[in-house]
Amino acid sequence: MPTFIRSTVIRASVQALYDFHLDTNNVRLVQPPGFAVEKVEMPATIEAGSEIRLTVRVLGLVRQKWLVQWAEVSPPQGTPLRGYLIDTLLEGPFPAFAQEHLFVQEGEGARLTDRVTFLPPFGPLGWLLLPLIYGQLHFMFAWRHRRTRELLEEQPCL
Repeated sequence: MPTFIRSTVIRASVQALYDFHLDTNNVRLVQPPGFAVEKVEMPATIEAGSEIRLTVRVLGLVRQKWLVQWAEVSPPQGTPLRGYLIDTLLEGPFPAFAQEHLFVQEGEGARLTDRVTFLPPFGPLGWLLLPLIYGQLHFMFAWRHRRTRELLEEQPCL
């Protein structure tokens, strides 16, 4: 399956980065222009198996409904301190889509690595669109990582 990886060091604790990602409402704060999250439905407590429903409007035109499940939830532990979250798409525009959020202590901060594996939509035509999909993923995750850094670096490290 195609894979996309983006990694950024953020001056925040691993725990703060983990907690920020565990709160799915924060997805609204880090979405780039043209990818508005209109609605988020999630349980009060997130654990492995929890499902989140998202309604996303792409380029102001196309409304997509995503049903995502937290497949794995691993709080920060060990030395160096590391934690991760893995979510998988149950319903949405991709036939398969999984995202791993890895948080690892690095110096005075933490490294955020997002790893996305997916199958392109639209069957065989989707494979022809792979360069466009990678371009959108690059734009989206560059924006998300920058916004996450801006938001968390405004807060004191915990």
